Amino acid sequence: MLFSINLGSNLISGEIPKELCTLPMLLSEQTAAQVDHGYLELPFFASQAVPDASILQFNSLSYYPPSIFLGNNSISGNIPTEIGKLQRLRTLDLSANQVSGTIPDQISNLKNLEKLDLSVNHLSGEIPPSMKSFSFLSYFNVSYNNLEGEIPKSTQLQGLNVSAFEGNLKLYGSPLLNLCQSIIQWY
Repeated sequence: MLFSINLGSNLISGEIPKELCTLPMLLSEQTAAQVDHGYLELPFFASQAVPDASILQFNSLSYYPPSIFLGNNSISGNIPTEIGKLQRLRTLDLSANQVSGTIPDQISNLKNLEKLDLSVNHLSGEIPPSMKSFSFLSYFNVSYNNLEGEIPKSTQLQGLNVSAFEGNLKLYGSPLLNLCQSIIQWY
């Protein structure tokens, strides 16, 4: 019945366990609908593990967002492609780790994703063009990686603050206005 994990700010090392990508409560609405979360119907408070960490009140577990928080550890290796199976996931925070490789295209399968933080890692390559299909993002951050290429054109990504992309010297496109973009337009 596990649907939210917060192991942020620990001394966890090693790769992201692929077993996280098989948690039944994160896979589909159908699986989640079979479980009654109403057994805890009293107010509880939770802090969101993102920079604007606000404290939110929930009156039942059924309203708590399916989340994985692994930020601020020493996790290395690639983001598993199996991450795309977590259809119910609303928050994914892998920030401030040593995650490398590319952002897997399968991450765009997370249609309910509201918050994605991959900042301060060693990710390289492009932001997958398929990420322009996101429609519920309220927070997105890929700053301070080694990403390159053009930011995919979408209302979600172009509407973000420049700080969500800073520290990626070879990344260009709206909302960034940098030398790389100017050179391409000049030719």
